[in-house]
Amino acid sequence: MTELWRKVTFFVCHFIAILLGCCALCVLPAVTRADLVSERPTNAVADTSPEGSASLPAAPAQPPAGTALLPVYRLVIGREVRHRVAPGDTPIALARKYRVSVPAILRRNNITDPRRLQIGQELILSDQHIVPAPFDTGLVVDLRLLRLYWLREGNLLATYPIAAGRPAWETPAGVYRITGRRRDPTWYVPPSIQREMQAAGQRVRSRVPPGPDNPLGKYWIQLSAPGIGLHGTNAPWSVGRYATHGCIRLHNEHVERLFNEVPDGTPVAIVDEPVRLARTSAGRIFLEVFDHPELPTGAEFEQTLRSARLSEGVHWPLAEQALSGRWGVAVDITNQNSLAEDDSSRGQEASASLNSGGEPSLPAPPAPPPQPLGPTPLAPPGSLP
Repeated sequence: MTELWRKVTFFVCHFIAILLGCCALCVLPAVTRADLVSERPTNAVADTSPEGSASLPAAPAQPPAGTALLPVYRLVIGREVRHRVAPGDTPIALARKYRVSVPAILRRNNITDPRRLQIGQELILSDQHIVPAPFDTGLVVDLRLLRLYWLREGNLLATYPIAAGRPAWETPAGVYRITGRRRDPTWYVPPSIQREMQAAGQRVRSRVPPGPDNPLGKYWIQLSAPGIGLHGTNAPWSVGRYATHGCIRLHNEHVERLFNEVPDGTPVAIVDEPVRLARTSAGRIFLEVFDHPELPTGAEFEQTLRSARLSEGVHWPLAEQALSGRWGVAVDITNQNSLAEDDSSRGQEASASLNSGGEPSLPAPPAPPPQPLGPTPLAPPGSLP
């Protein structure tokens, strides 16, 4: 009996051992495959990784379709003409004749010595500019050109020269709104400006009442930016310069019209962009580049055009010249061969857009009556002229 039990036990143990061995043979490959997957480097699935794999080409990441690295504006004003130098021509005389700036003439034509114009030399004279308006109705303050643009429903009603913040008192860029206004404002001098007066040996004042000595002039238009507004001046010679403590200063007759005709709630865009791109409804593409230490490279600009779906409409040699030249005027970089393909996308040309190099049309519809404005606390302590 004991011998029989020993044989049964031996048979059962061998059966169990064989069964466990078979199970191990079936399970081990699956476990090995799972271990291999879990130990694979994460960059092996680079097509779904934001950083990508080292084996992928080093191409710049593309932004989502329909977005651009630069805003694409729609309004271009001014004109470009060609002038052949005649005896007696000087940059100053040409600037007066064509109403352009001397620096713009020198930059656009790469003139290093303005005293050496050559008889018969062809010059490009331009006052073309892109209006950097992110809306159809509102005010645009261009800190690069020291100009204010007044738009209504896509039409340019007027443009005025301004003074803006001096170094260390820069006017803050951004999009704001008009929150109120005051006639004959009192200027409450901020402590920082009082210290500036004291350091300059001037009479230190904490409050300047309305009158000819008030640097705010006769009209104050408050923006949603704290302490910042549009106002007149008692120093008209300063308009056209970086001369304020952050506010936007205008000639008195210009700010008076804005005071009477532009209602509260109107958006005000303060822009300081060194590179501007525009596509008019006529299909023409313009580029305006100002001198600035940080400008996009040719590859970055090409990426912007691709993201805006404009690359096929650009004449690349002209675009590269405008980027490197930094002329400070808008240059038509349209590929002429692409215009015929864009006929279906053309709409009615904005009234102030440049149309085939012509003069801008600035309609002057009758201004609506001023909207009633409730009392608003304006020119608070700390307002910056």
